[in-house]
Amino acid sequence: MKTSLIIPTYNEEKTIKEVIEKSDRYADEIIVVDGASTDNTYNIIKNINDQKIKIIRHKKRSGVTQVRIDGMKKAENDIIIFVDADAQHNPGDIHELLKKIDQCDLVLGTRDELPRLGEKIMAHVCKVKDATTGFRIFKKSNLKEILKKEEYWGADTILRVKKQGLKICEVPIEVNERKHGKTTLTGINVFLKSLRFMIIVNLSTFDTLI
Repeated sequence: MKTSLIIPTYNEEKTIKEVIEKSDRYADEIIVVDGASTDNTYNIIKNINDQKIKIIRHKKRSGVTQVRIDGMKKAENDIIIFVDADAQHNPGDIHELLKKIDQCDLVLGTRDELPRLGEKIMAHVCKVKDATTGFRIFKKSNLKEILKKEEYWGADTILRVKKQGLKICEVPIEVNERKHGKTTLTGINVFLKSLRFMIIVNLSTFDTLI
């Protein structure tokens, strides 16, 4: 079972090397997609001596959806692993998620506590513990078309997967406190987007998102 690890980055110079080194043992290839970082992230990645690493560098800031799509296009293997570059995910948990991939089409690494009200709303709508987790493993052959459009940090993807009758598994993960940099998400932004998401789903207009 060969795996492709995809790591989206934006200004993660303090953590990206650590994330790559700790995740390396679980990946047959590592694809880092840099969303036009303005710090030293790209140079740090470029100087890591690891034959597995492939780098995609965007010239201008792009959303996480495009970053993920570009990473999947580059991936040579069917098993795709997404992890965040901020070192909040414990790479050791990759092994636990991989245990489920033969039984499931999408495996979510779920947090015990969701810090924002908007994240709780989206989890409730999707009927999972954590709908916006960036830590997920899936089979590209099953989800390639589904993942071509994402608007709600992966929550809409979960509903599409369910609509297709595919199986989702959830695995509790350890989440570390962010030590460096700042998240690009704000509580109010997530909340407002979650309300829009809930309204669309409740009005049975979710097909307009597909």
